[in-house]
Amino acid sequence: MQETKAIKKFMSRFGGDGHSLIKTEAIIKMGFSEEFVSPYSYIHESGDSYKSTIFDNAGNEMRSMMGVNCLEFAYAIANDIGADTKPAEAKMGRGFQASELATEINKKLESMEGKMKTITQDITFSIDMTTISKEEYHKIIAVASALADGQVNTFTYNELGNDELDDEQLKYLEGIYK
Repeated sequence: MQETKAIKKFMSRFGGDGHSLIKTEAIIKMGFSEEFVSPYSYIHESGDSYKSTIFDNAGNEMRSMMGVNCLEFAYAIANDIGADTKPAEAKMGRGFQASELATEINKKLESMEGKMKTITQDITFSIDMTTISKEEYHKIIAVASALADGQVNTFTYNELGNDELDDEQLKYLEGIYK
């Protein structure tokens, strides 16, 4: 599954856009893997009508462009994260489909984030702090944080009767987390 941050970035910029073509490099720069993007990246040709003509950002007509179609890519994202595509498939028109996909993708992301927060809370609240070492605690919090896509960002040892982490411990955690 693709990074949540990349999906959110795409959705904030292009969610609901069923018409635009985006350069492949721009999609990859958002955080999507090249392997995920490449099947949707190909040369798009301008058509014979104004509606099917490709224009650059300055409004100049282009014969062709290598890139990714927003609508097609939104379907790929929806399928990747398990969002419901049926409401979009029932719509006529690329814009209506893209808008419906944006709604379903955002619903799915919210659902996933809620589950990750719950998992993180369950993990951290069920730790018996008297039976594990600081190193084990580091690892558990790092794993929980990774599962929650960065939702856990405070690391303290008050449960163990110690102060907050020192610089060396924070560097260790950052190394695990990256």
